[in-house]
Amino acid sequence: MPYKNKSLLIKLKNQIHTSDLAVIFQLFINSDHIYVIYDKDGKLNENNDHNFKVFKSFEELDNELHRYGAKFTLVNLTKNALLVDHLSKWIMLEYIIDFTNTVKIANRLQEQFYYINNPDKTIRWIYPTSTRYPSFLTLYNASGAKAALIKSSIKSAFKLGKKGSVASGKLTILYRKSFRLQKIVTEVEAGGYSIFTGTVGSTRKAIVEINHHKKTTHFIKVPLQAASQKLVAYEKQQLNDLAQHQFEHSVIPTVIASSDNTIGILSNVKPIHKAKTVTTIQPIHLTALGEWLEKTHKKQPIGDLPSFATINENMAWLSEKPTPTNDLDKEKTDALIDALMKLQGRLSKDKIVLTAITHTDFTPWNMYVTPEKIHIYDWEFSRDDMPALFDAFHFIFQTHILIKRSKFEKIKKALDTFYQLPQTQDLLLKYNIDYNLHYQYYHLYNVSYYLKRYMQQNPLHAQAHWLIDTWTEAINDL
Repeated sequence: MPYKNKSLLIKLKNQIHTSDLAVIFQLFINSDHIYVIYDKDGKLNENNDHNFKVFKSFEELDNELHRYGAKFTLVNLTKNALLVDHLSKWIMLEYIIDFTNTVKIANRLQEQFYYINNPDKTIRWIYPTSTRYPSFLTLYNASGAKAALIKSSIKSAFKLGKKGSVASGKLTILYRKSFRLQKIVTEVEAGGYSIFTGTVGSTRKAIVEINHHKKTTHFIKVPLQAASQKLVAYEKQQLNDLAQHQFEHSVIPTVIASSDNTIGILSNVKPIHKAKTVTTIQPIHLTALGEWLEKTHKKQPIGDLPSFATINENMAWLSEKPTPTNDLDKEKTDALIDALMKLQGRLSKDKIVLTAITHTDFTPWNMYVTPEKIHIYDWEFSRDDMPALFDAFHFIFQTHILIKRSKFEKIKKALDTFYQLPQTQDLLLKYNIDYNLHYQYYHLYNVSYYLKRYMQQNPLHAQAHWLIDTWTEAINDL
């Protein structure tokens, strides 16, 4: 597909979001700077809470910066010759992030980046303008015709030497000394890199893709919130523990030691050949899950599971039926909470379940599949106290809801097909698994966990509405 089809590639609408600036500051600067924004032309979209100083008048900006005793970073959104003339006078100015790409200072180094926006015009990918091939697409493990078309368009543009045409905009960073990102990418041998800015929410983190000789070798997770910092640390610990099992039918990332213990450096698990992203349960999925069961399974009463305590905590909060902080319909959330409470009442804590290591986000976009193995990443939500088949149930629901946009009737048929598979029946018989009990537990844990998060998340992504509608049908069907 020719690169000129820009209906697929979101272009800049002359706005920069404060949420994007917050990410850029943490990723590039990450210091106790004062952040000052010059925005005479009204290009700033203040889409989140912040403590940045915003100036529309150059005179006010000049007066303010002359008074600073602390180091500061300037974000420039306005072309102004006076600005360039005054830069050398602001002696505490450490970094300039210039979205006009017009500022030049003799004693400053500079690096330029392209960025590509999400459909909502926030920044999705950032990559150096020197990038020769679209390595950032490694961070786009998406399925479907639209995703394939976007990938094809971007690849075509790079091949034709038009890499700037797919960008939503460009920014320049001027600096005296190395900024944080430059230090991060030196943790491993890197020929180049690109950045995914992360998914909005309390666990947001940026992912830095590292490549060498046109092959992505590592990913570096950079937490952007306190909660995501805990998740990165937890994932590193989990991966180190999982490495002891030496699974034959699944490949997991290797953790690389780093001088910065807040970040996570992980090897790329994508195979060189025969890698596919599939949206239906394959025999190799069940072979891998069966191996996890074999090597890590335990039989425990539901009441002894830490995940059951998590369910009770979530349900205690949900039972108050709080009003969502976003555009979720309270009538719908109340109905789903009622259904969850009925399900909770039917679940006896004395029942015995089979638990094993569980990824908990076992989905097409977190793995690559070959005939012999699954290559699976993003283990930050993994647990070892989840009932068997949790991952299989999650794969079916997430794939049908988020990729195929299926109605619950179709999902129910997919569940029936999964239940009747010879491999599924072998697992149920071998480990004496109560299929219905484990299926109920999956819904109670998964829905109570995510419903609580979604009711407090602002802004909320559209997919949350699809999930809530389908969860309600599924639990009522129980």
